[in-house]
Amino acid sequence: MLAKNTKVIMKNKGQKPIQDIVKGDWVKTKYGDEEVTATLSQKREAYKFIFSDGFKVTVGDLCMFLTSSGEIIPASQLKEGDKIKKPDDNFATIVDITPLGEMELFDITTENVYYLSNGMCVQ
Repeated sequence: MLAKNTKVIMKNKGQKPIQDIVKGDWVKTKYGDEEVTATLSQKREAYKFIFSDGFKVTVGDLCMFLTSSGEIIPASQLKEGDKIKKPDDNFATIVDITPLGEMELFDITTENVYYLSNGMCVQ
């Protein structure tokens, strides 16, 4: 789950805020273009992550990230220094994590779950 206004890469290579994506839209995923089959918003514990390449993202506690060790780990269990896989198969190191408390977050569902947001592959 991602914070409001987080951009998701669309099939046409444009970007759209996650809260504006609707069922039937097509997004870029780790596996190619996929149709959005459902959307969701709910309040969850949120964390702001800053990575070594300058990327910043706010996600929910259950947002999953693929690490350099091949493990898929929820945001709530990540720590500074962990390396997260990017869609280009490179890694970015987490340099800062800030707990933000509970906030409204947004999510989308596709066939293979992983989609591309702000240059990071998220689930």
